[in-house]
Amino acid sequence: MVPGFSNTLRCSFGIILFRAIRDYTILDYSMIWTVTLIASPILTALYMIMTRREYNFSQQSKWENALIAGCFFLAWSFFTFFASIMVNCTFDNQKSHFVKSSITKKSSNSRKSGRDFYADVQLPEKYQRTESVLMPKNRWNDLHVGQDVDIEIRSGLLGAEWLVLYQP
Repeated sequence: MVPGFSNTLRCSFGIILFRAIRDYTILDYSMIWTVTLIASPILTALYMIMTRREYNFSQQSKWENALIAGCFFLAWSFFTFFASIMVNCTFDNQKSHFVKSSITKKSSNSRKSGRDFYADVQLPEKYQRTESVLMPKNRWNDLHVGQDVDIEIRSGLLGAEWLVLYQP
């Protein structure tokens, strides 16, 4: 049995969602939302056209069709949002800048397959907040609360700034 188009997309969505959440710390989501709001309706329409044989829309009422289309739009919105994060950060070759910061808190979370290690860093005045950054255990062990660190702020391919805790 050959997997259908829908199943292939569901698997891709899961992988992209997981990697986008784990790998990148976005500072400004406005451009990500813009891309999502523009691309989601287009992708929903294309998806419904491409899968019209899988879903027989002519046998359902208008309300059922609207509900199905709404669900597709929601799914494509999630996919587009996280795919935009991946594209923004993965293909970013813009010049970055470095700022000094300090570690305000360290934490770790247990999960089924291991532990995640986080350090909260104070962002520059422009952002007026702290941000939690995922890192490897050996890096986490080397840091302590109050320690000064360098943060690399990158522009992003789509213009959504993101950060990396600089490791000399």
